[in-house]
Amino acid sequence: MIALATQFVPALGRATPVESLPSTVQASAPRGAQSTEVARQLERLKLQAEESKSFGSTPASARAAWELGLIYLHGAGVRRDAALALLWFQRAARLGREPWAYAGLAWCAIDGCVGPPRVDEAKRNIALLRRQHPVRADYLAWVLASREAPAQLASNRLGQALAPGVPDLALLQQTAAACDVQANLELGIMAADEQRSAEALRFFERASSRSRAAETNLQILKNDRGAPERSTGPSPTPNADAQAALAKAQGYHRRPGTQANFAEAIHYYQLAASRGSQQARHMLELIDSRPLPDGKINIRWMEQLAYVDPLANIAPLPAQNTQMMQRDPTPLFDLMPAFWRRQLTQVER
Repeated sequence: MIALATQFVPALGRATPVESLPSTVQASAPRGAQSTEVARQLERLKLQAEESKSFGSTPASARAAWELGLIYLHGAGVRRDAALALLWFQRAARLGREPWAYAGLAWCAIDGCVGPPRVDEAKRNIALLRRQHPVRADYLAWVLASREAPAQLASNRLGQALAPGVPDLALLQQTAAACDVQANLELGIMAADEQRSAEALRFFERASSRSRAAETNLQILKNDRGAPERSTGPSPTPNADAQAALAKAQGYHRRPGTQANFAEAIHYYQLAASRGSQQARHMLELIDSRPLPDGKINIRWMEQLAYVDPLANIAPLPAQNTQMMQRDPTPLFDLMPAFWRRQLTQVER
């Protein structure tokens, strides 16, 4: 039910990101001809970024710095290093020669490449990005809103908060209509989760040329449509055992006045969900929606969810897809040149 090794989930869906190779593999460069070409291209970009008197002082220098930021952000042929990615984005943006650099700065502020997320800084960089790239700026504004909404709604400690929803869906649809890759990917995931397969296929097809996740999701849906129908029995009805497991999960989750045990809380939420508790199932969906960048449980997010009623104003969850839909590692993945996108070869669940 809950994946403890996911990465980027901008909204409250159940998609899992398409990730790069594990850090233990990235620690050493790949061997052979591919390794040589990666090293050569990396050296070329660094020389180009440093060839002027100061970083970002020419369009070519700024562009190279921007690409280096993307490479280190995603771990494309190198060890993933969010702090170094932020440094290259800052160098690219120094003199305003590369407008895309503001997308990198905005994402680092949203996701917390270094330190906690910084909402005001994200908004400033989105505004700067909008001058040249309004469509992606709108998408990042939607991502920021989707990150903010759950925290605002979860702040009601009495458990009376409304369930987190999708903020400003019209903005997301408008951005997708303007051919933004990530917006189409997100709408495709939503459609797939709601069993609107034909719509999902259209959205994924629009994004598949530049999104590994959209390409993967497209194949999943096509395979599912060709598979024979499988009968499914009714969902288990919550019983005393389910309620007991849920109570234990909430006890470990909340622990008033003492330190919570989130690992045990998740264990008992999973047990309660398997015994038919929709409340536990929805809570797991919420927990799974916002892991840390390294794939670990987001402790602050868990704390915010402790007193949220996961069933408040939520429609029943749709049936699970045969396979879960995928997301790209970040909403900047499609902006990376094709050569570097190909260096992320492993899709993980």
